[in-house]
Amino acid sequence: MKRGECRIDRPPRISRKPIAIETPLAMSPAASSLATGDFESAAGSLRARRGKTVAFAPLFDSYTMLKVNESVELRFRAREALSGIPIRPQDISFSLRHAANGRSRELPVKAVRRGVFEIAFTPEWPGQYQVNVSIRGALPGSIPAVQLGVLGLANSPESAAAFETPGARSRRA
Repeated sequence: MKRGECRIDRPPRISRKPIAIETPLAMSPAASSLATGDFESAAGSLRARRGKTVAFAPLFDSYTMLKVNESVELRFRAREALSGIPIRPQDISFSLRHAANGRSRELPVKAVRRGVFEIAFTPEWPGQYQVNVSIRGALPGSIPAVQLGVLGLANSPESAAAFETPGARSRRA
């Protein structure tokens, strides 16, 4: 034998079990879409499973105290977090709740610009209000409620009733 040559008496043992190459692997629908090159379908199915990631922000000072029976127009911005695509008006809804356990009611939404929405709000009673937002495709509870405080007149019957403790006696009695 010359230098650099090797002698093989039998074929090398690479694999002892035969492998069926034509057998497809078990893949998720998103992975199979990626394998076939359908990237839009893959991204859509992944997004559907985990929900939309949304950037949502009030465009006003949420610490400002509002007044009873004074109308205000509140603006909000909503966009997809990763792409920055504005949320469409038909995909967003607002509801208002007075206090933590109060009744909720839908508020009409007006689209001001792409991704900017406005709601009209006239508080009837003093206290805390919550503006809840739902966006189609976003997971429920993923967008925190916006808290609003409303001040009433100190001598009005509404404000006295709102801050009255049940079972407590008044000093006037």
